[in-house]
Amino acid sequence: MNNYSLIGIIIAFGAVLGSQYYDGGSLHTLINLPALAIVLLGSFGAVLLETPKEHLNSAIRLFPHVFKAFPSLDGTVRECVRWSAVARKDGKLALENYLFSNYSGFSKKAIQLIVDGRDFKHAKEVLSYEMQTWENKLLKSAKVFESWGGYTPTLGILAAVLGLVHVMENLSDPQKLGDGIAVAFVGTIYGVGFANMVFIPIAKKLKHYVQHMLVQKIMITETVISILKNESPEILRSKLESMI
Repeated sequence: MNNYSLIGIIIAFGAVLGSQYYDGGSLHTLINLPALAIVLLGSFGAVLLETPKEHLNSAIRLFPHVFKAFPSLDGTVRECVRWSAVARKDGKLALENYLFSNYSGFSKKAIQLIVDGRDFKHAKEVLSYEMQTWENKLLKSAKVFESWGGYTPTLGILAAVLGLVHVMENLSDPQKLGDGIAVAFVGTIYGVGFANMVFIPIAKKLKHYVQHMLVQKIMITETVISILKNESPEILRSKLESMI
C-alpha cells in the first residue's frame, strides 16, 4: 500500500481545518451538507453526462492504484533477464511454460510472440500497438477525475450564490446576516478544496501510474526484441537498467 497518498490527504485537510481552528474560527461553520451535496453530487452528475460508460467503469477500476505501491521496475529487469537467459540456454520454446503463470496479458502476449518465433519487427509492431491502445484507454480514465476536479469550483460558486440568495431572503433579520453569509461561502471552500486537494491530485497520481506501467511494458517489448535478435542477457540487462 502507498501510505503517502493517504498521508497527503490527511495533511491537506488537516492544514485547512487546523488553520480554521487556530484562527479562532468554529469548525462547525465549515459543515454545510446542502453545499456539500451541490458540489459533490452536482459535479459528479456533470461527469456522468460527459463521460462514456466504458471510460467511467475503467476509471473506477483504476482508482485503487492511487493507494497501491507501484510495481518495482528492478523486479521487471530481473524477470526479463531471466527470460533471456532461459531462451539462450534452453531455446525460445522453453518459455512456453511461462504462459501458464500469473503474468499479465501483455506479458503473456510478449512470450507468445517469442515462442511463435515471430520476426522482431512484427513483434515490436504488435506490442507497440498494444501499448498505445492501453495507454490511451487509461489516460482517458484518469481524466475522469481531472474533469471532476474541474467542475467542483464552479459548483462551489453555485452553492455560494444559492446561499446568498437565501441570505437575501432574510434581510429583515440583521443578526442572521453574518452567519448566513459565512455559511454561503462554505460552498466555495468545498469546490476549491475538493478540486485541488482530492480530484486533481488523484488524476495526476493515476497518470504517474500509467507512465510507470508504460515503462514496464517498454521493457518487456525490448526484451522480446532482444531475445528474437539472439542478444545476450547481459546486453539486455544494460539496456533495461538504463530505462530506470
